[in-house]
Amino acid sequence: MTQPSLGYIISDVTQTTGVGSERCPWLIVARRGQRIRITLYDLATSTSSPWSGQRQSTQTQTQKGRCLLYATLREGLESDVVGDHMICSGGDTREQVVYTSRDHTLTVTIHYAPGTRFILQYEGLCIWTTVYCY
Repeated sequence: MTQPSLGYIISDVTQTTGVGSERCPWLIVARRGQRIRITLYDLATSTSSPWSGQRQSTQTQTQKGRCLLYATLREGLESDVVGDHMICSGGDTREQVVYTSRDHTLTVTIHYAPGTRFILQYEGLCIWTTVYCY
């Protein structure tokens, strides 16, 4: 087994370039036999953080039952879509694993809103079944 693949999707890049938006979503493809784990680093979880400036905590929005939508994940390719999963603001938690795929392909669409700053880390994980990772 080789080292797991690892990468980052940054919300500011989508705002600046449009890459990762609904018109141009990210397609993450891991090796067959791998799953993709997504970790959210919410850079706007607290007004005391050096990254958030004067922005109010997202905890208020999540406590009221609202989802400040950061991203939508879609498993599979167009012919075999498994379903969508929404990633919302992290509340008080700055870092959390938010999703682990069932397949080795994942489309990520960033929904950028002014004042939000976050990073999604993606990582290919081996699963030990009859399919092996190389």
